[in-house]
Amino acid sequence: MMCAQPEKTVSEQPKATQKANDKITDNKTANKVNSALSGGLETNLFGCLEDIIGCVLACCVPCVVDATTQAKVDERECSIFDVVCCPSGYSTRQSMRAKYGMEYNELTDCLSACVCRPCFVSQNAREIAVRQANGAKYICTPKEM
Repeated sequence: MMCAQPEKTVSEQPKATQKANDKITDNKTANKVNSALSGGLETNLFGCLEDIIGCVLACCVPCVVDATTQAKVDERECSIFDVVCCPSGYSTRQSMRAKYGMEYNELTDCLSACVCRPCFVSQNAREIAVRQANGAKYICTPKEM
């Protein structure tokens, strides 16, 4: 009886994903839109493909990602109520702007949230990870009550 070989650990994105991300990064129109919609932020609105797991989570469970990000902005534990009463990505972005002294951009933040919600939610999570100098966390385990 043969033993199964351990799976190889993947430490970088697949080549196809990297090529797609490079095309977006090199697209002049996408860069202009990103500059207009990401004022004051260190992360790219369309940079969600840089972290494919975060991108999928932001698409499939945006409320959980929003709740996790809001709890990180507030520097507190995420609770079950955060997930059930899903905060909007827009309000999370405004909290981030207030906390880190970024210029308020209500119109562009609203437009960004409407243009591509998963990109917006992912950008918030990646931005708070950069600001707090720790890895992006997309899903919290709500503390027990």
